[in-house]
Amino acid sequence: MKTSTSCLALVAALSLAVPVRAASLPSAAGTPAAEAVASSASPAASDLAIPYTRFTLGNGLRVVVHEDHTTPFVHVGVWYHVGSRDEPHGQTGFAHLFEHLLFNGSEHHNTDWFGAIEQMGALEINGTTWLDRTNFFETVPTAGLDRTLWLESDRMGHSLAAFDQAKLDEQRAVVKNEKRQGDNQPFGLVDYLLDENVFPPDHPYNHSVIGSMADLDAASVEDVHGWFKKWYAPNNAVVVLVGDIDPATARQKMELYFGDIPGGPEPTRFEANVPVRLNESEQVQYDNVPQSAFYRAWPAPALGDPQAVYLSLGVAALGEGKTSRLYDRLVVRDKLATDVYLQTMTAEVAGMVTLRVSPRSPDDIPRIRTVVQEELDRFMAEGPSRDEVRRKATAQEAAMVQNRAFLIGRAGLLAEGELYRGNPNAGVEDIELALAATPAQVRDATRLYLSRGSHAVTVLPRASLAVTATGADRSVMPPVGPARDLVMPGLETATLSNGLRVDVVTNRGAPTVAVNLLMNVGVAADPEGKEGLNAFAFDMLDEGAGGLSSADIARRAEADGAMLMVGGSRDWGSVASLTLKRTLKPSLELLADLVTQADFPQADIDRIRDERLQAMKDAEKYPTALADRVLMRQIFGEGHPYGEPLAGNPQSLAAITRADLLTFRNAWIRPENGRLLVVGDVTLAEIRPELERTFGRWRPVGPAGVARDRPVAPARTTPRILLVDRPGAEQSVITGAFTTPILPDEEAFVARSANTVLGGYFSSRINMNIREDKGWAYGANTSLRRLQTQGYWQAGTSVQTDKTAPALAELVREVTEIGSSRPITQAELTPVINGEVGSLPGSYQTAWETMQQLAQNIQEGRPYDYAATLRQRYEALTPEAVSSEAAALFKPSTLTWVIVGDMSKVEAGIRALGLGEVVRVEASAP
Repeated sequence: MKTSTSCLALVAALSLAVPVRAASLPSAAGTPAAEAVASSASPAASDLAIPYTRFTLGNGLRVVVHEDHTTPFVHVGVWYHVGSRDEPHGQTGFAHLFEHLLFNGSEHHNTDWFGAIEQMGALEINGTTWLDRTNFFETVPTAGLDRTLWLESDRMGHSLAAFDQAKLDEQRAVVKNEKRQGDNQPFGLVDYLLDENVFPPDHPYNHSVIGSMADLDAASVEDVHGWFKKWYAPNNAVVVLVGDIDPATARQKMELYFGDIPGGPEPTRFEANVPVRLNESEQVQYDNVPQSAFYRAWPAPALGDPQAVYLSLGVAALGEGKTSRLYDRLVVRDKLATDVYLQTMTAEVAGMVTLRVSPRSPDDIPRIRTVVQEELDRFMAEGPSRDEVRRKATAQEAAMVQNRAFLIGRAGLLAEGELYRGNPNAGVEDIELALAATPAQVRDATRLYLSRGSHAVTVLPRASLAVTATGADRSVMPPVGPARDLVMPGLETATLSNGLRVDVVTNRGAPTVAVNLLMNVGVAADPEGKEGLNAFAFDMLDEGAGGLSSADIARRAEADGAMLMVGGSRDWGSVASLTLKRTLKPSLELLADLVTQADFPQADIDRIRDERLQAMKDAEKYPTALADRVLMRQIFGEGHPYGEPLAGNPQSLAAITRADLLTFRNAWIRPENGRLLVVGDVTLAEIRPELERTFGRWRPVGPAGVARDRPVAPARTTPRILLVDRPGAEQSVITGAFTTPILPDEEAFVARSANTVLGGYFSSRINMNIREDKGWAYGANTSLRRLQTQGYWQAGTSVQTDKTAPALAELVREVTEIGSSRPITQAELTPVINGEVGSLPGSYQTAWETMQQLAQNIQEGRPYDYAATLRQRYEALTPEAVSSEAAALFKPSTLTWVIVGDMSKVEAGIRALGLGEVVRVEASAP
């Protein structure tokens, strides 16, 4: 639970999903008619409007439904029209405190809220409080919708009986700690000063959402009951259902669960009330801050006022981002500040424009004040350019596209529009207004509101600061000193009485011990038709063992302070823990039980199977997962164990039985097939008796398993490009790969160095080209990977749609040139050498990292002291040797590319490149 500046904060990082229009719903007899609404926005923003159906129950509860069957999830949001503005004097912070209380149970589910929702596989569960509203939300599998609506309706209609003093005291303490946490942050107290001074004492926004300690302490159970009766009624709420649900079903379920909740008193509403300040005011605050700061804030128009839209564009042009006027003046040209922002908060009753400047020196603040006013005066006199208005309006449009991306984003936009303005697509209308705004309208709105009085706060560090008479020489960057040699911790080995090999490395850095039973088993152990058995079996090991349930195992691990990790990979399985030294004995017992007594309870098999099937369905919507699946099958070939998804497929997963899991355990999870790694604050002599007691009694059962063949897939001789269509995608995922043989150790080392220059670190050729030089992607990288019988190289990036073909061309060019016309230079190689050598000691910093290094060496057939030889190897590298290996390794003719994106926009450009055979495939195609 948290306070929030806007529902948009909940969804700002989401990406675009394809809208589905809602069907028209006939009105039900005796109830208000439903309203089916399709997109009717202007051409500039028509793709932003969210289709919805809206209806009102007899008790006044408004419901907005947006139908989208893309994924089997429904977002449920319940928005109550009550926030901190509704708190009377002496009860500040009550709306937020009450939100916390409503997660502690209701009359018919009088226990913690999260347990009932989490177990169904919910994507989000939370609540937020703001000036004008309190909302509760969760995104749940469709199969859990009835439970969710039952719980939400019980919270709305049946919470009074669950409120008691103990719960109030508990949540009061939680909220007070939340307040302390925020107040303790640098500049955490500034917002209080701005609220109290920008808005007059009788204004509903005069106090903060989280309230005061005194008022929180004064809250009583009687206050809680009164608050609930006044505000938490269906006629003061909006429910939004977004996702895998149709309007008819939504109406039936809403009537069933919410229809019998009585309406409450008609709540009072605040009219827009924007204070008109006639005077300037200011104050100085001393705080524990790293540097000084200058704030200035003005009252602003309320939500729904066109002037708020125009003002937001003016504010953005003045102080939003590096293209803004204040940034250019204060940071770039005059060099008075390190950062500056000007932002608008728009709420239902009023808004606020807030300026923050981070001065280079407190002495610069007077000059900063003058410069800020100069730029404001110039803007208010001349207005913005047409280009400034267009860019800032487009940025707002792009933000709207992101906000309406996933289910939670669309739900928030629809709910805010309906709750505050009676129009679920009100936010789209604001974007349309912004896109049509003129420079004069923006200038006039800015002139109207930023020429009025404001309140300024100067924040200064509490302690006086001093500088030395002499400083560092800034004309030259200091050189990096010599890297420290890696001192390898000692390795002790032993064999237990049952033949299990044990490797122990003592690391006294912390009183912890990492234990990992590494099993030599992977996808080659999956029988045909039961792909995914290996991964399924390892994932099930901590779901039940020796009569312990999944919950029992989790409780025991928690009691021991142990972190359990189990899982299978393409070639290896792992059962590991990181535990405190003082609880090492019980932790070893539990780990040994998982390995030797796993009993695979049928109920848990069914649950985990369902979860994995759901995850497979979800993966269909992730372009990177689609691309990887198609690519692996292509480079290794149909039916190859390495070419199949690690988790298998829905058909193979459905075929796996408890008998299969037991057979797998007996055939593969055996002492002679394992290696027990122990790293931490312990020696072999100390731990060997405990290992014998726990793992030494382990004996194999039945015959050992026989692995499927993993033939070496031949490299392609001609390039191929496979296209996977995702209509409406705003980015294209590009990934390419080729197979390699298992390279001899020294050759593999040089090959990895060549790959690092090409795409293995931030400053690599590919990332600097695609991300830094072109700005087409967030990042681009390559990797060289080794499996037991074969290796492969892979490149990957996600680029903006209109740059798909150019980005592919650049990737191919980089692969081509590093092995031919643009060999690796010493200037490129030196940072790689220095970085790798410098980081070597850090690889063995903790017990867990040391264990990971030990495991990697075993998996790749390296000696224990492999890392100790790397410094000498790196320092012996030459550009000629690395370039020669690059020429042997990187051959464009061997590449298979997979591109997932909107083929209506990118396919023609890809084909026009003439880079090889281009084939459209389905996501599940080989």
